[in-house]
Amino acid sequence: MSSVRYVPGNAQHLGSREDQQDSFGFSRLEAESSSSHGGFLAVIADGMGGLANGKEASQAAIQAFLSSYGAKPEKESVPDALQRAVLDANRAVVQSGTGSGAPGGVGSTLVAAAFCQQSLYWASVGDSALYLLREGHLTMLTGAHTYANDLDLRASKGSISAEEAISHPDREALTSYLGQDPLAEMELTVKPFPLQDGDQVLLSTDGIFKTLSEAEMQDAVDQNPQRSCEQWVRRALDANLEHQDNLTVLAVGLDSVDHADPSADLGADPDPERTVSGRRQSAKIRRQKFAIAAICIALVCGAIAFAVLAHLRRRIPLASPARTQPAAQHAEPAKSAAPTQSGDQDSRLRKTPNALKDKKPPQKALKENLKF
Repeated sequence: MSSVRYVPGNAQHLGSREDQQDSFGFSRLEAESSSSHGGFLAVIADGMGGLANGKEASQAAIQAFLSSYGAKPEKESVPDALQRAVLDANRAVVQSGTGSGAPGGVGSTLVAAAFCQQSLYWASVGDSALYLLREGHLTMLTGAHTYANDLDLRASKGSISAEEAISHPDREALTSYLGQDPLAEMELTVKPFPLQDGDQVLLSTDGIFKTLSEAEMQDAVDQNPQRSCEQWVRRALDANLEHQDNLTVLAVGLDSVDHADPSADLGADPDPERTVSGRRQSAKIRRQKFAIAAICIALVCGAIAFAVLAHLRRRIPLASPARTQPAAQHAEPAKSAAPTQSGDQDSRLRKTPNALKDKKPPQKALKENLKF
């Protein structure tokens, strides 16, 4: 299996809020014990502004999730590790509420993506979103745990009208989020989602997709993951909303080592600990190229020396045994060419039954959900 490198990017802004209640994280490259079988991890959380201590809730969720997933045993499957990490993150958020004197009043969303070679797994609670950018087309991969799902189901059965479902004031209220005891529901992939070279996976809090349309988001993405994140945030800020929520975007670009160009301009310099690549294989390829170049130089130098000697022998006449010849005029030896050297070179709108914006639930793409 060919080695793959992941190029991460991220961007974040307060919006018009006073506090940043979004949090995010990546797994670390030196965690060799888990990265070999657990892959590379990106996770984002959005503390719920309608509840107390949203910032503390999202931070507790990210720290607990990364710590739990990082302890993944080799024999544990990726979906099982993601599920366990979500449950550990939920317990951490519940405990943070108890410790802050607000039991049951602390909450956060969470969406996590695990990259294992050219496969993607994800887990999600709440309404933060996961997107796939492939060949210029942007697709949402996750659904949202909101009251809209129940309203739309009732409308499909004729219990209420479609107009009532769309205009219901509690349509965007969350029905599942970290901080519930027990957790109501999570979305979890149980089969690997295949990725291709050039794919880009983006994670976003709702401050982005409730400000920008899907067309605007697709228009703003870039082949460079860091620029994709920055342009989403910039476009959202350009909308100049009076009550702009916190904005957070993560992106992970996928490319095989053979096609990766380490000298390419990657925009902002990401933390090298966050870039997973086949470094050993790359170093081996560089050594092989250097050895081939050295052999070629030696062969060229040898050919030049041989040509010079042959030329000198043709210019020196041999003496005749029958008569004495005057001393031959020797041509000046040609100067040997010097060998050539070649170098390798926010918080969101309140997540309680008072959200007013109408929105149809996003379609889920190519996944299986685990509900419990």
